[in-house]
Amino acid sequence: MTLIVEHWLALSGPRKAVLLFVLMAVCTGIGWLIWIVPVTQQIADSGVQLNIQRTQWQQQQAHWLRLRQKVSELEQQHLCAEQSATVFSAQRFSRDVGGIILRWGIQGDGGKAELNLSLPWEGVSQLFTALAGEPVRLLGFQLQADEGEQVSVKLELEMMDASDNVVDVVGACAGQ
Repeated sequence: MTLIVEHWLALSGPRKAVLLFVLMAVCTGIGWLIWIVPVTQQIADSGVQLNIQRTQWQQQQAHWLRLRQKVSELEQQHLCAEQSATVFSAQRFSRDVGGIILRWGIQGDGGKAELNLSLPWEGVSQLFTALAGEPVRLLGFQLQADEGEQVSVKLELEMMDASDNVVDVVGACAGQ
């Protein structure tokens, strides 16, 4: 060991500088290998993991979008299934609008019908709204004031065939 130190002291200034520079370069290289290379590898690995997570997130978003579309389609199908073809009931209709049936009859095979109701004036506003939800077409109507707060209503209706009603409901559900 003393020989190395004596050798070092015996060297000239430029040689000492070169050896000191080589020693510093070797120490820097070893430090680079010990600390910097593993850190850069971790950074590269985290970039790869980030790309994998981004891809998984995009796949999950696409999956959620498909599920939302399926739910929307099922909701639409459910709504369409609830709108099944109904049969017009004069008794139910008069009860819904708060009236009393005076006369009800179907005229011939053409599906035409006449409904005479007595109802309060307040019920007239509900009459046409309720009629819109029924499987009938309004051909004509007459209003005539009765004594007191009552009004006589004569409705001329065309009964829709149940198959016509199904076509209308299916067409509405299909977006036609």
